[in-house]
Amino acid sequence: MINRQSRQKMNELPWLLIDPSLCERTLQQYDQLIQLLRKFSLIEPE
Repeated sequence: MINRQSRQKMNELPWLLIDPSLCERTLQQYDQLIQLLRKFSLIEPE
């Protein structure tokens, strides 16, 4: 099940095709990207 935070992320990625498996995979990659950016201090941690 997709939680609210994930749904919010999907809303921030309007180019996503609405395919649940694709969305889940993309969200995982998105999370990894965010973590990587935080690691290198390019964005503020939440």
